[in-house]
Amino acid sequence: MQKHRVAPAVDESLKSSDFYVQEARRLKHLADASMPDKFSKSLMYVESVLSFIQYGTAMEYEHKDPNKIFKVYFDTLNFCRYYICNSKSSTLSNCEKKLSVLSLRLQAFLCLKMFKTKKTEAAKLKRVLDDHNKATTSKQAPSPFQPNGQWSRSNGTPSPMSPQPSPAGSTASMGSSSSASSTASAQRIQSVTAQYLQHVRYLSDCHEIWEQTDAAMLDHKDFFRNLDNDCGRLTMQSSVPEIVRYIKVGLHRLKEVS
Repeated sequence: MQKHRVAPAVDESLKSSDFYVQEARRLKHLADASMPDKFSKSLMYVESVLSFIQYGTAMEYEHKDPNKIFKVYFDTLNFCRYYICNSKSSTLSNCEKKLSVLSLRLQAFLCLKMFKTKKTEAAKLKRVLDDHNKATTSKQAPSPFQPNGQWSRSNGTPSPMSPQPSPAGSTASMGSSSSASSTASAQRIQSVTAQYLQHVRYLSDCHEIWEQTDAAMLDHKDFFRNLDNDCGRLTMQSSVPEIVRYIKVGLHRLKEVS
């Protein structure tokens, strides 16, 4: 089995968000302007993606606006998807396929970061939905009591006696107000549900892409086995420095054989 030389040590010290965003943009512009072939361009794009991920992480440590952090991860995910080799293409070289697998791992990690950024908001939305469901269930539950609070003497069924009806005008006014309130409430719950499902979808996408990556690795067992042995196997609990080191060592080895 061929042995690979481990790449030079990766600097894992956390720098400022300004440093990482400037580095990410520099690498992307360099790839756009001067890389002679598609594979070399894709290699540098992945390096740019790593810097954008570090940019978002540094923003988290600096307690920047969560919405801005989310946008960094969201835009980086789209960049990763559309500018780097697609593993399903039949025209890719062996090195390009390995690079595509590394890109998939980054996409899964970005989806996880997006979910974590929205995790607190998702929890709040879930509480709103839980409270709504409890209130709805409570209203729909059958009661052994009659409308006037008296217990039915027979088998718990409502008494044929009913309270006196309200005047027609009053009833119509109450009905109109109740209908408008119900519509507004339904629209709010629909909006909350859509937001909640979108946030949870990021976690679902993470697991789906992670499994897709595991399957794609089987076609390049030796390459990724050596990478796992030297850098440690990546998991969803891996830190950003661990992921950056793993991907950078992988890129270094692809450059050596390309």
